[in-house]
Amino acid sequence: MEMSCDERVIRLMGTDIKRRYSQSLLNFAEGRGGLAVTPLTFGENSVKQRVKNVLSYKNARRWSIILGIVILVAAGIFLFTTRSGTPGSEPEDVQTDQTQPGQNVTENGGHEEYIGDLIENKSDFEELYGTAGAYDFSHDKTGYSVSTYTGILQHLMAGDDDYYDCFTDPVTSAVQLLHLGAGAGMAAYSNMPLTVEGFEISWLSELQLPGEGSQAIVRYTFESDGSEVEIPMELIESSTGIWAPAAGMTRRVYQTRQVSLSEQSGEECYVQTSLYGIYRLDRSGLRCVYPHYVPSDLVWGAGTDGKLYFPASTTYQDGDLDYWEDVICILDMETGEYDKETYPITEEMSKVWPLRWISAYGGFLRLYGEEGQICQLALINTGTTSLSSGNTWKGKAVAELDGQERNAYGADMRNYLLTHPGELVELSNRTLSENYAYVDLDGDGRTERVSLSASPEGEYVEWPYDAYVLRAGDSAVTNWYECIYNSIWAVSLDGKEIILALYGDGPSSDPMTFLYRYEQGELQEAGFFCDDIRRCTIENGVINGTDRHDVLQTDWVKAQWRLGTDESGQKVIELIPQDTYEFTTLNDITLLRDFPVHSAPDVNAESRMIRPQTLRFVKTDATFTWIYAEAADGSSGWFQVDGLQVQELGLDYYEVFDNLNFVD
Repeated sequence: MEMSCDERVIRLMGTDIKRRYSQSLLNFAEGRGGLAVTPLTFGENSVKQRVKNVLSYKNARRWSIILGIVILVAAGIFLFTTRSGTPGSEPEDVQTDQTQPGQNVTENGGHEEYIGDLIENKSDFEELYGTAGAYDFSHDKTGYSVSTYTGILQHLMAGDDDYYDCFTDPVTSAVQLLHLGAGAGMAAYSNMPLTVEGFEISWLSELQLPGEGSQAIVRYTFESDGSEVEIPMELIESSTGIWAPAAGMTRRVYQTRQVSLSEQSGEECYVQTSLYGIYRLDRSGLRCVYPHYVPSDLVWGAGTDGKLYFPASTTYQDGDLDYWEDVICILDMETGEYDKETYPITEEMSKVWPLRWISAYGGFLRLYGEEGQICQLALINTGTTSLSSGNTWKGKAVAELDGQERNAYGADMRNYLLTHPGELVELSNRTLSENYAYVDLDGDGRTERVSLSASPEGEYVEWPYDAYVLRAGDSAVTNWYECIYNSIWAVSLDGKEIILALYGDGPSSDPMTFLYRYEQGELQEAGFFCDDIRRCTIENGVINGTDRHDVLQTDWVKAQWRLGTDESGQKVIELIPQDTYEFTTLNDITLLRDFPVHSAPDVNAESRMIRPQTLRFVKTDATFTWIYAEAADGSSGWFQVDGLQVQELGLDYYEVFDNLNFVD
């Protein structure tokens, strides 16, 4: 039974697969270590006999190959078909002249001669595929499988006009895929809208793309006897427009997730893993970015660097029976470029298999196992491919610069930062053990090597650099904060001095930016502020951002910082005092009782009463004890608080207000 199945595989998939098929049998028989998907379900005895049988198997229809070649040479190499226009509701007529053998598509997506007989009439069509309403267009009948359509997709993505002319029209696709002889056909369309299950996307209809599963009935008239057949075709892949016989080959979507491409811009897209690979959907349309096999239960993570990270195989080829995950693939969701070299799956990484989740965030890659195990890696950007090679200088990777080149590169970085005051620049060059950068911090002509690494004396809570050492030249500073990013930034506030910056998310999304100066060979702490420096604007030496101040409820106010001096004369970041600070989030609050307010933040100022209604807290005073509120009816005024109590009423917040905002 097993050898019969082996022979069936060779007949259906071609003799080219014999070597890879035999290797698959050996791999399973050896019980080779690794992370396997789709294991063999037959027994593993007599493998030697099975392999010998596979390798010695010969196609009994050698005569048909010779006949096909003779006919092909005699008749020519072109399919005389005309390409139809854009699918619409009206039928379109396509003439075909296939007096020569058609073309088949092998498992790797390339053309080869079709060695079977073409179908020349309705009787032959029904003998092979059945009768109308019960057609069988399965792999057994057509010889095509998922890898066939993946190959077509790859050619279309590469801009192959021959494939476009053939497979993006239901008539010519039916002729090709169902091996129809000479004749003429026309198609009547029934398009479905493009939808994304589980999501309501307002702009999706603007794309005006037909959805997968859209139908077309091809009425084909055979030239030999004038007989007709009606063939149901469906749009199986909408990004390139592939039509195929209606046989359940539509691109099945395994998972759709909304992904943020940038923490700063807020740009988002939708990522789909599916039958034909990985897709990206955004306002520009739906497109395949990875036209290769992925398991239906693929676990993946998306970084805010526009890259996707997922387990993949470096040995799998379309049509293989085994899929061994041996690398973490890095996929650029914009270009489709991928890296299968930088992150081979190590023994330490394999301890967390099977994977439950992947997180790519803060400069770290975290692999989560089913039993709660976690493996943390740096998001390498000094790797082996263009996706992970890191910063470059004059076309050369920073990691490869010699001493003289590093000095020149560091001087260029200094010059750029000083001539672009207020511009935040990331200097990161990440390895698995540290993050480093080169920049001339003090202008003495010698480049300082800056590095960020884990403190050997501290323990991290969440991320490896929670307890960290920041070095510059021969000087180092040790510090601690939860969820410190694996990134090094630099900025000049005034065009005269370079400041280094680190950022941490905190224990519960409590943003914190730490600043450092380098003076006379010493790295010095320059203070911190409670915001993400990447989201701040910097102008004229002033950092404009938000600062958390819990004034009755959890609130953030618009704040400004600048470099000042402390009591010892050392430069540190300081909050610029303001008379009032505006709240950045104006949430609707329900006033539960009559409420006295004042015309100014002063208990002796004129007062008035606001009746129960909806109001908002707009700003606070310099002491962060007075709040200015505006009510729905236009009334407004100041009131004083003491912790969580309304001072003038002597009541707790919940006796006066409802729907206040509190964040842990």
